[in-house]
Parts: sequence; C-alpha cells; structure tokens
Amino acid sequence: MIFMKSVKTFLFIIFTLLILSSCGANENALLDLERDIAQPQNFSFETERTEYGNDVKAISYLITDTSNEEVTFATEAFELQYKTDDGWKIVAFKKDTEFNELATVLKPGESAKGEIQLEKYYNLPLSSGEYRIVKELYASNVFKVN
Repeated sequence: MIFMKSVKTFLFIIFTLLILSSCGANENALLDLERDIAQPQNFSFETERTEYGNDVKAISYLITDTSNEEVTFATEAFELQYKTDDGWKIVAFKKDTEFNELATVLKPGESAKGEIQLEKYYNLPLSSGEYRIVKELYASNVFKVN
C-alpha cells in the first residue's frame, strides 16, 4: 500500500514536471522586484532605440557620465524588466546565466556603449510590451517591443 502511494506520487510529480516544461517553452518567467529602482542622476542611460520588433536579438545602449565625478557601473551585469499592470517585474534569465564581474569607470563627460545579446540570456521572442534595462539599481529609458 505504501509502495503504491509512493509510485502514484512519483508519477504525479513526473507528469506535472512534463506539463510545466512543455508549457510556455518560449515564455520568460517574471519575478517580483525586491528593491526600488531609480532614474540615474549622475549619468544618462539610454537604449539606442525606443521601439523594437518582436524579432529583436540585441539591444544597444549608451551610458554617459553627466556629473563632475567618476561613475562606476557593472560592465556586463544587468536586469531586463517588463511593465505589467502591477508594476515592473524582472524578466528571469535562462538557467545557469552568469556574468563576468567587470566594472566600467567613466570620467565626467565620457560615454560607454554596450550591447545586450538577448538570445544569450532569454527565450525569444520577447512578449510585446514596455521594457527597461537596469544596471546598478538605475533604470534606462523605457522602450517598447511590438
């Protein structure tokens, strides 16, 4: 009797995992924000465009130090956030995503270009809607994916 319960439980778990892994295979999970995100005060952070097609594979951005002091930010690390009716949510990375811990230092007036290869980090295509990139708790401009 205990053996049959164990087998039934095991089969139920396997069946549930199979269903979950096949559902929304191209969807990206959305995670709640656990901290406040601000607009940058000492630098500008803008994506190359304000609108992209659903077939977008990369997003370029430009960060410019607009202060009188050096600005430091993570070169590779970022979050992609999606706007929902309940506010901004983090778009979950693919499993085993890692970043090199490099930093970029900008002197006053200097700029740095960057590019995020979306297919490296997310299941594509992205859902239509409004997005932003976050680095060091600061958000880029909002851009649309249609």
